[in-house]
Amino acid sequence: MSERVDPRRLRPWYVVVAAGLLWVMGLVGASSSYRELSHLRGDRTAIDQLDAHLFDTTHPIFRLQVEYQRAYLVALGHQHDRAFPIALATLLLQGLLVWSAGALVAGRRNGRRLMVQALGTNAMMVVVSYLALTPARQEAMAVFATKATELRGLPAEPDQPTDEALDFLVEQQPAQELGRAGAEAAFYLLVAMALYRRRARVYFAALEEAAAADAEES
Repeated sequence: MSERVDPRRLRPWYVVVAAGLLWVMGLVGASSSYRELSHLRGDRTAIDQLDAHLFDTTHPIFRLQVEYQRAYLVALGHQHDRAFPIALATLLLQGLLVWSAGALVAGRRNGRRLMVQALGTNAMMVVVSYLALTPARQEAMAVFATKATELRGLPAEPDQPTDEALDFLVEQQPAQELGRAGAEAAFYLLVAMALYRRRARVYFAALEEAAAADAEES
């Protein structure tokens, strides 16, 4: 009887790297969704933390970014009926992503199938969230533009951005939001494709064979 090869020795490096990145992304995404859910349920902790950042931060550009984050949370409250279910669904799906990443690294028999499902549903959720929460982003952008206008024409100081820089920030903020959502969805899809590359197929096939052999022996 030939010696059985440990399937984990066939595991491609990019599967491990992707699983690690997805695990971190899932934790960060779940944390962000939980903060939004808490805010939508009336908890002011997130707002108070952002107000504290505004109190401690003097750099105009950093203050603008914090103002946008604060305005976005407030705007989510104005869109409660759609923001709450989206935040809840995102929290659950990001948790699924964390679980799937662990199963993938551990070499679970159905790890790839579970991960592909998690990647597909999270990619769809990114698109749904971006489209459904457009009014909230627009409201936050209006606040961002107003705060930027208040900085125009102030006396020149080392930290004071030029009027052209402020205009650029206002113009680029929507593109940054779109780019962030697009990059996240694209990464999910790229990882799903990588799980079906030749080396990955050999690895997952070896896992299936090892699981079948264990079942026969038992």
